[in-house]
Amino acid sequence: MSDALRISADAAPFAFSEENDPAAASAGASPFVQRPSSIRFEDCDFYHSMDLPDRGPVVAGWDFREAPEAYLGNVPVRDRQVLDVGPASGFFSFFLERSGADVVAFEIAPDVPLDLVPYAAGERPPGTRRSLERIRSSFWYAHRALGSHVRVAHGSVYDVPGTIGSFDAALVGSVLLHLRDPFLALSSIARVVRRTLIVTEPTGILPATFVERLLRRSGEAKMIFLPEPSGARPVATWWTFTPEVVSRFLRVLGFENTTVTRHTQRRSDGRRHGFFTVVGERRDPREARIALPR
Repeated sequence: MSDALRISADAAPFAFSEENDPAAASAGASPFVQRPSSIRFEDCDFYHSMDLPDRGPVVAGWDFREAPEAYLGNVPVRDRQVLDVGPASGFFSFFLERSGADVVAFEIAPDVPLDLVPYAAGERPPGTRRSLERIRSSFWYAHRALGSHVRVAHGSVYDVPGTIGSFDAALVGSVLLHLRDPFLALSSIARVVRRTLIVTEPTGILPATFVERLLRRSGEAKMIFLPEPSGARPVATWWTFTPEVVSRFLRVLGFENTTVTRHTQRRSDGRRHGFFTVVGERRDPREARIALPR
């Protein structure tokens, strides 16, 4: 392969746990972390395809380079403070930065348990944490290669600390499907968002039954529980959503004006998959209940 490096990235994106990071919970502890002094390329698994100055095109499982604006709901971000929740390899963190935003990437702390489906039959697959760490390394490798100034904070998405600050907008991209309690996570994120909450979710990533396909097309506010006891799969994917239920989540949380757009994105093998993006806007940002630092 002469013009690109192909990196396996079939591992699930970041999932979060409701349990607090003990280190971050201590009084006065900062959630922000520094870039490691040394990251080796061979220790990375890239989840996103991206172009790196020292490597050229790095090809991974998902390639959002064709239509990143659609994934963001075409929300303008220049001169805005933006929180990127669950950045994986960081494609959207770095895209937001290049687009003129001041970005904080928020990801699971290393010692926070993962939100894996607790099947009664079957053991958790080995290497899940290691896979997550290799994706985390790919973020830091790209961060250094791109000369990025994106700040990184660790914690639990179920208890986003007020010490990370407040934001004009937040991106929650392909995260909710991997969370046991997606509404709790959104309510935690909403506490630090003054104006705009962007939620993007895939449609049709996993095989669906006829009934599930009907629900997706029904226009109803539905979420479908995906784990199947037979076969103990999937391991890290809990739900599929209709745009209507995500819109309702956001309106309940104070983002009264919601818009839905649909788009397709490409995998590295050329297959295209459907996504929807819900953008929620507060009518009056002054009414936002911003979390206080603790």
